[in-house]
Amino acid sequence: MRYRLLNGIEADDLLKDWSKYCAANGMKLGVPAKKDAQAVKVIAEGREARLYIDSPAGATPSETLEQYLTDYLRRHPQDSVSDMEDEAALRAACVDEDNVGFVVEG
Repeated sequence: MRYRLLNGIEADDLLKDWSKYCAANGMKLGVPAKKDAQAVKVIAEGREARLYIDSPAGATPSETLEQYLTDYLRRHPQDSVSDMEDEAALRAACVDEDNVGFVVEG
């Protein structure tokens, strides 16, 4: 498992941005999953959701997420991404409304 923390964005703003990014790159972010979709758990403000990426750009969910985060940081250099040790540490950091966590396999 991989645990990533994006600092500097609220969950609703992230979901809008990520959806636009996916649409612009031939992917679709949402629920429910199609057969080839990749799953990413998103944690923010004490909530969590499993989102699915249809027609993913990367070979693994982690690779697909990293492509998005790289693009996001290029457009928002004031924000940052951190690796977290485990899900408990990630959840604790996601209490802040400007932090969004990701849990991915692969």
